[in-house]
Amino acid sequence: MKKRSRNRFAAFLLAMVMLLCASTPAGAVSAEQEQITDSDLFIGEEAAKYIAEFFVRDMIETGTTCWNSETAVTRLIPLYDETGEDVVSYTAELTQGYLVISAYADVPSVVLEWSDEAEPVYEELPLEESSKIIYSGGLNYYLDQGDTLKTITGAEVSRDHAADPLEGIRSRKYLSTQLKAQIFKAKLFRSGVSTYDNNYKGDYITDVYTYAKNVYGGTWKADGWVNNWGSYTSTLTASDLEGYSQTCAPVAISNAIKMYGNKYNSASIGNVTAKNIFGVIKDLRDSNYNLPYWNNGVGMSDTNVIGDYAKDAFAKYGKTITVSDFKNITAANAISTCSAGNKLMLICLYRSDDLRYDYHAALGYAYNRIKSTNQSTTKSFVKLSDGLSKGPRYLDISLISLSQYVEIIF
Repeated sequence: MKKRSRNRFAAFLLAMVMLLCASTPAGAVSAEQEQITDSDLFIGEEAAKYIAEFFVRDMIETGTTCWNSETAVTRLIPLYDETGEDVVSYTAELTQGYLVISAYADVPSVVLEWSDEAEPVYEELPLEESSKIIYSGGLNYYLDQGDTLKTITGAEVSRDHAADPLEGIRSRKYLSTQLKAQIFKAKLFRSGVSTYDNNYKGDYITDVYTYAKNVYGGTWKADGWVNNWGSYTSTLTASDLEGYSQTCAPVAISNAIKMYGNKYNSASIGNVTAKNIFGVIKDLRDSNYNLPYWNNGVGMSDTNVIGDYAKDAFAKYGKTITVSDFKNITAANAISTCSAGNKLMLICLYRSDDLRYDYHAALGYAYNRIKSTNQSTTKSFVKLSDGLSKGPRYLDISLISLSQYVEIIF
């Protein structure tokens, strides 16, 4: 059995918080962040799954585990305290091994135990589909039988026998200033307040000139652009949809269909809204797709099929499109040519320290290049309908080495 706490994992805990918000420079949030409550520290199932995936990925890079690129989370099991009512952690069962993830962020390490080989100890319990598993830490699991608990060895014990594993280790001292800032901003995000369009490196970019001045210094002027879709943009966002999670791919494609209808006066689209389009294409399901367009979705779109999904979606409105092979988003000339050719960019954004988006699909529709007035340096940007904001945002393509896109060709 392996149990380990790793400093580098703090970055992935932040990534969990970023499912709901975006970061600002450390210390940018005032004493208001001390208003954080227990409910703000709770880690939900979706976030726990992300943490497990990031942890496995991080461990693979160390070369000290038998996990590999094929290792995946197969299911997530909630674990309860001694009352059987409150979730205190989750087991992320993997194709090989497992992890136990704390349900609260204010602990020394959110990964409470893990193994890259063994099955969870509770597999020895006589579990049924409706069974509740009580976890008291340190490989101690019980089956909730109502009045009593059953141990791994089959003995029946009282609930008093099981202690809350987090009760003695939870403390606000484990929350860094930066993490508290992220959590507080998540509160603002949930209330509809946006405070993270600050145009610094790692922020969402809403003004390329302010961003370039903040990040690269000096002053900047326009040096070239292509924007054939600016008058036809569609800004459906995830917050416009209720009852769905991880909708980035169908939102991007819904916006693409609506923009096509706006630009070319498509009779089949006409007065149909992007939200209506989402309602039509969200149920395009196929066993070959791994796309986040249903309740409790499974994650970032499978880049091998997102183009096929776009083609099927446009076909719903009588339009046949073609899509290109994947292209590297750092190729500025290709991006400007794409925009000039009245194509749209279905972009798959992969996590990096310089990118606010974390495994996210977005729609690119314009190209912008600016030049420093003090030197010959130029910077190029993709203009986005990102499915998160009603206003346009930009990508600094010099900082995005892992992201790719397919061209939607009409």
